[in-house]
Amino acid sequence: MRRPMFHITDGGQAKVNPRGPDGAVELVYSVGIQRADVRRLMAEVYDRREDFLLAWERIHGPTD
Repeated sequence: MRRPMFHITDGGQAKVNPRGPDGAVELVYSVGIQRADVRRLMAEVYDRREDFLLAWERIHGPTD
Protein backbone atom coordinates (compact mmCIF):
# COMPACT_ATOMS: atom_id res chain seq x y z
CA MET A 1 0.00 0.00 0.00
CA ARG A 2 1.36 3.37 -0.99
CA ARG A 3 1.06 5.94 1.76
CA PRO A 4 1.55 9.56 0.90
CA MET A 5 4.09 11.37 3.05
CA PHE A 6 5.33 14.90 2.58
CA HIS A 7 8.80 16.15 3.34
CA ILE A 8 9.16 19.82 4.23
CA THR A 9 12.60 21.42 4.14
CA ASP A 10 13.65 24.99 4.84
CA GLY A 11 16.20 25.53 7.57
CA GLY A 12 15.13 22.16 8.99
CA GLN A 13 13.19 19.08 8.02
CA ALA A 14 9.76 17.64 8.73
CA LYS A 15 7.87 14.62 7.50
CA VAL A 16 4.06 14.78 7.49
CA ASN A 17 1.46 12.07 6.98
CA PRO A 18 -1.69 13.76 5.63
CA ARG A 19 -3.79 10.68 6.49
CA GLY A 20 -2.69 9.86 9.99
CA PRO A 21 -4.67 8.14 12.74
CA ASP A 22 -8.37 8.96 12.64
CA GLY A 23 -7.81 10.87 9.39
CA ALA A 24 -5.88 13.63 11.13
CA VAL A 25 -2.69 15.17 9.75
CA GLU A 26 0.21 13.54 11.59
CA LEU A 27 3.69 14.91 12.19
CA VAL A 28 6.05 11.97 11.72
CA TYR A 29 9.16 13.95 12.74
CA SER A 30 10.70 17.38 12.67
CA VAL A 31 14.30 18.45 13.10
CA GLY A 32 15.55 22.01 13.31
CA ILE A 33 12.14 23.67 13.00
CA GLN A 34 10.75 25.77 15.83
CA ARG A 35 7.50 24.62 17.43
CA ALA A 36 5.53 27.67 16.27
CA ASP A 37 6.66 27.01 12.70
CA VAL A 38 5.72 23.32 12.97
CA ARG A 39 2.22 24.30 14.13
CA ARG A 40 1.91 26.73 11.22
CA LEU A 41 3.11 24.09 8.73
CA MET A 42 0.69 21.49 10.12
CA ALA A 43 -2.21 23.94 9.82
CA GLU A 44 -1.20 24.68 6.22
CA VAL A 45 -1.04 20.97 5.35
CA TYR A 46 -4.46 20.47 6.96
CA ASP A 47 -5.98 23.38 5.02
CA ARG A 48 -4.46 22.29 1.70
CA ARG A 49 -4.42 18.53 2.25
CA GLU A 50 -6.46 17.70 -0.87
CA ASP A 51 -4.20 19.84 -3.08
CA PHE A 52 -1.12 18.09 -1.67
CA LEU A 53 -2.68 14.64 -2.12
CA LEU A 54 -3.61 15.38 -5.74
CA ALA A 55 -0.06 16.54 -6.43
CA TRP A 56 1.35 13.43 -4.71
CA GLU A 57 -0.87 11.19 -6.84
CA ARG A 58 0.21 12.96 -10.05
CA ILE A 59 3.82 12.12 -9.19
CA HIS A 60 3.47 8.67 -7.55
CA GLY A 61 0.18 7.29 -8.81
CA PRO A 62 -3.03 6.56 -6.96
CA THR A 63 -3.05 5.69 -3.27
CA ASP A 64 -4.86 2.69 -1.86
